[in-house]
Amino acid sequence: MTDLRTGYDPNFLGEDIAIAIPKASLEIEDDILYVSDNKDTGHIIDYIHFSVIMSKFNNQALVSAANLDQKDYQQVSGRNWFVDPRIGLENQVGPAAYKHNPWDRGHLTRRSAVTWGSTYTRYHSRCRNQQDER
Repeated sequence: MTDLRTGYDPNFLGEDIAIAIPKASLEIEDDILYVSDNKDTGHIIDYIHFSVIMSKFNNQALVSAANLDQKDYQQVSGRNWFVDPRIGLENQVGPAAYKHNPWDRGHLTRRSAVTWGSTYTRYHSRCRNQQDER
């Protein structure tokens, strides 16, 4: 599945309009979670059409960058929220934090904003097939 998680594309709007993911200032550099040893990109966690940078201290996203293309939008039914094993439960707020209280899990990137294109359709189909196999 990870081969489809190409993440945020800074050149999505065109080569002349590149928008990079923000770089951390020295003040918060120690707060950034690295999920690999690559000093340049090990802090960027890719999903389909978006990427996040996580905080080590509060276990939530510091940055979320997404590419949106509503003309190629795909309607999808709900999926269960899950802890991303690439980040680890110890590095993210899990489902228990949201039980029996009025807090919403919140979203820096709405799922419906990034459900577009053939890549998303292939990924969602693959997820559905894996759930059917269980």
